Amino acid sequence: MFGKWKEEGKIRYGGVSKFSVAQMGEPLKTFPIICNQVLYNLFDREQEEEIFPFCREHGLGIMAFGSLSSGLLTGTMTADTKFEEDDWRRNFPIFEGEHFVHSLEIVERLKKIAASQGKSIAQLAAAWVLSNPTVTVALTGVRKRSEIEENVVAGDWKLTDEVKAEIELAFAG
Repeated sequence: MFGKWKEEGKIRYGGVSKFSVAQMGEPLKTFPIICNQVLYNLFDREQEEEIFPFCREHGLGIMAFGSLSSGLLTGTMTADTKFEEDDWRRNFPIFEGEHFVHSLEIVERLKKIAASQGKSIAQLAAAWVLSNPTVTVALTGVRKRSEIEENVVAGDWKLTDEVKAEIELAFAG
């Protein structure tokens, strides 16, 4: 179908979302997809194992969603944060019980790293996502204009190896 649409001039390129390596192989036989949209952030790196190498090998970019870990990496949550009944995070492991408390401890360490660089934790998180050469886009949700302006700064921030090492230490505890 995508091939037909391309022939008709309706589309130039295509992308996929949350495709596995096996799933990406199929459309590549008939249509040049250029990116895969996947969950990727400091707390969720599983895509680095198989998806990223496949994308690099085939010249595909990664459009990372959840770059701020569904708000966790904005630095606005506390152990007292409560989610509304209709908020999916309410029943998601990273936002529950001791796991949530542990994640918030990591967030506090990351905040200090960001502050030492004159940046916010959201900027640190987005810059970290963008520091992976396979990532072409770091999607971040925003609720107000100031958050857009803050997130844009992350695109220009090139993390040093020292800062990346500090980030890894923050997770080691």
